[in-house]
Amino acid sequence: MILQLSPTIPVYAKLGRGRALMVIDYGMDVNTYWVVALSNTGEVKHFDSNHIRLEENYTYGTMKAILPDDWVKD
Repeated sequence: MILQLSPTIPVYAKLGRGRALMVIDYGMDVNTYWVVALSNTGEVKHFDSNHIRLEENYTYGTMKAILPDDWVKD
């Protein structure tokens, strides 16, 4: 299943900040993948759900994400 996100969702990915465009679910045996347009390079990359954090949005109750040390911080 592929779900196009409208509006896009601001996220932190392992390679930096970006906007989640789509979510791809291959089924119960595989993690969900996120298609993200990276802000710092403009690249569109696929990330395993373990490599995505939502940006903070206090209106919706999303607090500041704790990013692992090996992630790009921009």
